[in-house]
Amino acid sequence: MALPPAFEGFYALHHDHYLAYALAHLDRHTAETTVREAFGILATHWPHAVSRHSPAAYGWRQLVDSVHARTPPLPIPAETPEQYHAIVLHHIAGYELQDIAATTGHVLSKIQYLLRSWKPDAPPARPPAARRLL
Repeated sequence: MALPPAFEGFYALHHDHYLAYALAHLDRHTAETTVREAFGILATHWPHAVSRHSPAAYGWRQLVDSVHARTPPLPIPAETPEQYHAIVLHHIAGYELQDIAATTGHVLSKIQYLLRSWKPDAPPARPPAARRLL
């Protein structure tokens, strides 16, 4: 099956970030499988994805849903799912803020705010297993 060039570009741009997020939560084999499945879902729904306001946010949602269908979030105190994602991508995976914004589909100023407002010593708003990352 031939994939659209835009999808191939999207894959090349986001694959490593998706894998880094998955590896923060899963063993290598499961992380690689999870990322493949998320991109498979995205490829299947590619016309819908590119019709969205932010294809990056739509793709990120597929990845996060796939990861957290297999494992709960890490015990990181975060006020929102978006803050949790930014923390994992920046503090665990080591990505720059611009890369996080591009990967998650958020504007850079939102990622900056989420990381600046993070209180690492605060207790989680809800127990990690009870969170549903959207």
